[in-house]
Amino acid sequence: MALREIVARNLSWKLLSLFLGILVWYFMSVGIQRGFTPFARLNTVTFELPVFVLTSGKIPTAYEVRPATVNVTAQGRRDVVQRLSETDLVAYVDLSDVFTVAEVQRRVEVNLRWGSAETTVEPATVRVLLLRDDTEEEPPRIELKLTP
Repeated sequence: MALREIVARNLSWKLLSLFLGILVWYFMSVGIQRGFTPFARLNTVTFELPVFVLTSGKIPTAYEVRPATVNVTAQGRRDVVQRLSETDLVAYVDLSDVFTVAEVQRRVEVNLRWGSAETTVEPATVRVLLLRDDTEEEPPRIELKLTP
């Protein structure tokens, strides 16, 4: 069978199949761009969580977080998301490298104790005010003495 005969046989059906394939591809790509996810239903759950402060613990300081709570949305497999509770998620701000500033804006991190889910935080950043207690003595200074 010659190549010309292979191409020419049932040409109308082949062109119709090509047209339908392009049509399906077009509508699926437009749908995905608009946020439609075929064949996968995403399960989400949202919790309002307090924001904890993670520090090195070497400098006695009181902290005020503004806002004090954030909305955390977990998205993932249905069996994981349905079993999640507020105690399984921890929202925190890492201040282990902050010593001298009075106010800092940091991104909120989320730790999921078990399972895997994609998390989003609203608002994504919080302001942390460092309130030092003036009655406390100054923190110890670390001096390095290098000897040759």
